[in-house]
Amino acid sequence: MIKKSSVTGIGIGSENTTTIYTVPNGKSAEVVMIWITNPDTTNKNLHLEFYNASADATVTLLDDFQVDQKDFIQIGGRANTFVIMKEGDKLQAYGSNNSNFKVVASYIEYNDIIQGG
Repeated sequence: MIKKSSVTGIGIGSENTTTIYTVPNGKSAEVVMIWITNPDTTNKNLHLEFYNASADATVTLLDDFQVDQKDFIQIGGRANTFVIMKEGDKLQAYGSNNSNFKVVASYIEYNDIIQGG
């Protein structure tokens, strides 16, 4: 088990998707918390999605969600609130035009190999 965090900037328009995190080969992961900040001086909208690689399907977590100026949202962070992700799965997002979102994702990676039996 390895605890990690990643920081990603989503300073792009609504036409482009930014990958926040991809589960590496041979791993599974628990996403335990996501912080999204809007440092801009105007309200901006965000789209956050989970891509399931084995099913080749996308689930929308936030759809055109407004994050107020100079504010943040927190997803998860409490005991027993997490999303299980498998090898190749992704967290992806895009923001409204001229957005400057910053995303911090905390996750725990596990080897996807059963040892000793």
